[in-house]
Amino acid sequence: DNDMYGTDMTIGADTALHRIVDAVDAIASTAASHQRSFVVEVMGRRCGYLALMSALATGADWVLIPEAPPNLDNWEEKMCSVLAQGREVGRRDSIVIVAEGAQDRHGNPITSQHVKEILEDKLGEDTRVTVLGHVQRGGSPSAFDRNLSTLLGADAIEAMLSDEPQTEPLVIGIQGNVITRTPLSHCLEKTWGVAEAIKAKNYDLAMNLRGRSFRDSFQIVRTLVRAVPHEPAPGQRRLRIAVMNGGGPSPGMNTAVRAAIRLGVDKGHIMLGVKNGFRGLIDGHISELSWMQVGGWAHRGGSELGTNRHVPHDGDYYAIARNLEEHKIDALLMIGGWAGYQAVLGMYDQRKIFPAFNIPLICLPATINNNLPGAELSVGADTALNSIVEAVD
Repeated sequence: DNDMYGTDMTIGADTALHRIVDAVDAIASTAASHQRSFVVEVMGRRCGYLALMSALATGADWVLIPEAPPNLDNWEEKMCSVLAQGREVGRRDSIVIVAEGAQDRHGNPITSQHVKEILEDKLGEDTRVTVLGHVQRGGSPSAFDRNLSTLLGADAIEAMLSDEPQTEPLVIGIQGNVITRTPLSHCLEKTWGVAEAIKAKNYDLAMNLRGRSFRDSFQIVRTLVRAVPHEPAPGQRRLRIAVMNGGGPSPGMNTAVRAAIRLGVDKGHIMLGVKNGFRGLIDGHISELSWMQVGGWAHRGGSELGTNRHVPHDGDYYAIARNLEEHKIDALLMIGGWAGYQAVLGMYDQRKIFPAFNIPLICLPATINNNLPGAELSVGADTALNSIVEAVD
């Protein structure tokens, strides 16, 4: 459940998340072909980590977790309204993920069967329930869990050999990618604190105790599940932000592009996609991307925008500057690898010559090689590692 204080990840949580994501991806394909709705129940009696993160990873349309119940008494109406809007704008399926401990704001349980009945009664949709159950605990551990177990086990031996008999019991965990040791009593107090906060219906405290990453993920999911984005604020300046891929293809590129496009559009800005990497930026293959154009990209491999390892040189920079000016681009996000980083650095170095490059230039690391500066883990590296481990097994 990944519900233990004192560590960012508990051993087994990543593997369980893999099982859920694989199952939801498989369900999504049959749901879309039959235009059905599916309610997927996952483990998490007092912790919504698995439900929340699987919803984020799979692009689910709604999620219910114990720490943050729907803030409306008529939450069923709100959920059905969002799902119905999604169908109207082109979604072929609806996926709702429910943690087994989900409840409304009054503490009443929300079961997967109840959600199924709501969707059938209010939307008239053919709805199925899948309870994943103990399949989440089974199977071979993921690469992350194998490595985490090894590192924590090694540090546990070091801790035992260095401790005095009267030393307080410790929890060996990982925080910020660093192995840590935290007093057991403190960890148990904080862990119990979340359960007590949920029981007392103090949901703000429960979310705060889960930590910033959990809270941020929840807010992102709340935006991504929308059928349509918020309207731009009256009088706001709508920036024109370009998103592109660069370097070799990497798993997760499409997921990152989808998140960037939707979060940007929801904030009222105009999001543009650059086709075929920096060659596309040179040739002017730039077009606006809408909310629904990136629907379904969460689980797709490769690069829907297209990418390559071309690094601009000489006259290429003039062409890029011309296209940035022509499309009135206010910022550029490059999601990619080493070649993409080199290309962005080249634009930075050419700023004195080309004023069009005096805009925010942002790089998001995406490469299976995991060799980029400024990041401990690049998008795609974990997927590649799991593919290798599966092949070796």
